Amino acid sequence: MRTLIVVVLFTLTCISTAQEAVLERAALPMGSAAIRARMQKEQVPMTVAWADTLRSRAERARPTEAVRFLEYAVVILDTLQERTRERDAFFALSKAQESAGRTKDALISLRAAHFLKDSLAATAVADSLARTEDLLLAMQAEWQRTLAQQAQDNKAEEEQYQATLRTLERLLAAAGILIALLVAALAWVTFRASRQRHTNVQGLGPATTVAEDVPKRNVLRPVPVVKEEVSAPPAPSHEVDPEAAMLLALFHKHMPERLRTLQDARSRGDHEKVVRVLASMRPQLASHDAPLFAARCAGLIAARESVLEPAHALDLDRLIADVEQALRGTGARS
Repeated sequence: MRTLIVVVLFTLTCISTAQEAVLERAALPMGSAAIRARMQKEQVPMTVAWADTLRSRAERARPTEAVRFLEYAVVILDTLQERTRERDAFFALSKAQESAGRTKDALISLRAAHFLKDSLAATAVADSLARTEDLLLAMQAEWQRTLAQQAQDNKAEEEQYQATLRTLERLLAAAGILIALLVAALAWVTFRASRQRHTNVQGLGPATTVAEDVPKRNVLRPVPVVKEEVSAPPAPSHEVDPEAAMLLALFHKHMPERLRTLQDARSRGDHEKVVRVLASMRPQLASHDAPLFAARCAGLIAARESVLEPAHALDLDRLIADVEQALRGTGARS
């Protein structure tokens, strides 16, 4: 952009210099001093309107008078620096001088007219280049303003993006904390509910009979009568916890079938099926009697491929026997 501006300024300077030289060479070729003196003597008005009037009279006058009128018009227009009208007056003067038989003066006037024509063309080019220069400068200024505004907008957008990113990070951190609190609360509630169910299931066990120690027989004393405590009658159905009753019903509904599936898989030597059945039995067995079944189920499940090996056969037999015993015991109470 700077190189283009320098080139334009250099071109304008050269054209301006050429224009001044053309205007100097376009001065009146004839005796302008004598014409001016004659005009002052005749008191000719030095106005553009009077120059136009003289040109109009020259069109209807004889060649000699037309030459005089046009010489006056040229002097007036040269004094007022009306170059366009002066050019036209020179062309008209050249024709009038040629009609009057003054061929040499006609050639000089024609040359002066062409000098003025070239000068005006150079002036028009200079004006055009000046307007182009102004336009280029305006475009450069507008481009710089646009770049500055764009940089400012980009900076504002970047700041807005950073602020939004920080806000989202804070929201994500708060959401993570909230989720952690909710998970902890849910785990606590689940743990309390599991303990409550386990307590209720243990409370359904058969009432134990407490027998007093029978004293040794003393021959000197009669044998005391030992009163056996009678087992408490089963609680009425309306006093049993509904949730415990439902767990017990599910235990009796699903456990026999799973026990048969376990024994069938064991007889076929399918250790994967044995592990899957134990994993499906584990939740109900743990809710029924966690101290009895939870650890044993976990140990057998952890054995995986070796669950059917002799090292775990005794544990598997005891587990099956305890499950059958639990089914018989709870079935008798129900």
